[in-house]
This record gives sequence, structure tokens and C-alpha cells, in this order.
Amino acid sequence: MNNVTAQASRTTRSNTKQQTTNSRPKVLTRSEEGRRVQSAGPPEVMPSSSAATTLATNETIRCISVLQKKVELLESANATNTSTIRGLERRTNQLQQTINQMEEDRKAKEGLKKNKSFGRNNAMSSTIRLAYDAYLEDDAVNEEATGWSFISSFMESSKNQEITAYIRERIIAEGGCVGAGPRLSRAEEDEILYRVRNFFNDQKAKDQQSRLPEEEKKKMLNIKKMNTRRDRKLKWRKAAYNACREQLDDGQFGTPEEQKAMLNTKYFSEDEDGEFDETRNRLLEFQVMTPSWRSTKLNKFYQQLDEIHESELRKHSNDCLHRNRVYTTMWKLTDLEVAALPHWCVEGREDYYD
Repeated sequence: MNNVTAQASRTTRSNTKQQTTNSRPKVLTRSEEGRRVQSAGPPEVMPSSSAATTLATNETIRCISVLQKKVELLESANATNTSTIRGLERRTNQLQQTINQMEEDRKAKEGLKKNKSFGRNNAMSSTIRLAYDAYLEDDAVNEEATGWSFISSFMESSKNQEITAYIRERIIAEGGCVGAGPRLSRAEEDEILYRVRNFFNDQKAKDQQSRLPEEEKKKMLNIKKMNTRRDRKLKWRKAAYNACREQLDDGQFGTPEEQKAMLNTKYFSEDEDGEFDETRNRLLEFQVMTPSWRSTKLNKFYQQLDEIHESELRKHSNDCLHRNRVYTTMWKLTDLEVAALPHWCVEGREDYYD
């Protein structure tokens, strides 16, 4: 028992001495103290909970601001695209309406040409001209004191529709149609529209010509004269060919099919006005421009037709209408068009065989 107590007492004194030794401050040498100062950094400051919350909030606000700007840019781009798309849709609708109107006009014209055959009606044509003149003088109806609107198509303008309705009423009042009263048959309505449209087109052409310079007017008049002469020449040459076809069947002018094909105004000469006698107001000569590609055989073919017309078909008058002719040459056709013609029609190829 005494041994146990003594052992416990010795253990207690040993622990107390060890604690006293550990509680004393350790005395460092100079080298150890220097190394400790160099390795030591600034003291670490741990953020408080309120500062961390503020940083997180600011970062969230910044992210939201960036996202809002991106959304605004997308909305702006979308609005621009939407505006552009709507503008294109409006333009497309306008063009479609124009196409529909043109298609309706085309079908109406084709319908009048195919299904309706209107001969001469001088009475209605005269009524249309008089009705239009009356409309121009009617202040009660024509408040703007204007006529046809030529900047638009015939029935596209409300002004033209108003004039057409006015002329229609005058035609009915003058008894220009078989039907009585304001209700007309479909055929009568079509005829009125057909003739008023023709009157409108004639007036439009005259208005356009009146705005041209004098030189252009003279040029167009000359072209009109040449076209009229070529058309007249085509008419009498066809008549001569049909009347005396057997005289041309000797084979020197190709086949009958080729002969008919050459009865075309684009192969004919062009006759321009030459010398003019102003004292007698009379044309003295023509300047005849003959295509230089034409062969001697083709010229002879046309000459025979003209002689047949002159000797057998033409209605002669007492007044001599013959005029001098001054001949020149021109080409007029393209090389490809000339190459496609029969050999006997082209200069230098008459002796070739097809």
C-alpha cells in the first residue's frame, strides 16, 4: 500500500515538472528568429458573412445587367427584321395586285378578241367622241376640268372609270344600244367597253406624240408612212400571187411554200419620201432602199407580182400618180436570218441546191 502511494506521488511530480517546462517561452537563436521572420506572411483576414453576401449580390446584378443588354439587342434586331419582313410583305402584296390587274386586263382583251367580233359601228364611235367632248365641258360632273388619266391603265384610274360611265350613259341616252334602260346585255356592255378602250388608246397615243420634239414627230411620221406603204405593198402582192399563182410555178422561184414565206414585209424594200414640190404640194420621187442581200431571182419575183398588180388589179385614175424612184441599198436583216433563207433568195447563192 505504501509502495503504491509513493509511486503515484512520483508520477504527479513528474507531470507537474513537464507542464512547467512546456509553459516556459522558448528562447530562439538569432538564425532561427531570422528564418521565422522571413517565412512569415501577412496575417490572413477572413471575410465576414455580410461582406461575402455583398460581393455575391454585386456579381448577380452585373450578370443580370449583361443579360438584359443581350436581350435588348436581340429584341432590337428582331424588331428590325420584323419591320423589314412586313415591308417586303406589303411590297409583295402590291406587286401581286398589279399582276392580278394586268392579268385581268389581258384576259379581258383576249376575251374580246377571241369571243367577240365587233364590226364597224360609226354611230357609236361618233357618240363616244361627242360624249367625251361633252364631259370635258360639263362643269357639274367634271369638277377637276380634266380628261383621261394617261399615267395609268384604262380602268385602273378612278378618273377613267368615271369618264367611261359618263360615256356609257350618253350612248344609252342616244339610243346607241339595242337594249332599253340602264340594264344592257353582256354583249352590249362588252362592245361599249371595247370601243371606249380603243378611243382611250387613240387619245393616249396622240397625247404621247404631241409631247415629242418636232424632229421626233417627223421621224415617227416617216416611219408610219413607210409602214403604211409596206403594208399596202404586201396587200397587193398577195392579191397578185393568189390571182396568178400558176404563172410562178415554173420552178425558178422555188417551191410554193417558199414563195408564200417570202411574202413578208421584212423582206421588202422601204420607200422614203424624196424630192417634194412645195408649190404644188406634191411628192416628186421616192427613195427606195433595197436590201443588199436580195438575189436577182427574188427581185424578179417581186417585180412580176408588181407588174401583175399594175396591169390587172390596180384601179387606174386619170391623174398620173407615178413618181421617180431613186434606189439605194441596205442590209436590214441579221446574218443568221439571211442564212436561213432559201438559196434562190440570197445574192451569190442562187445556183446552190437545197
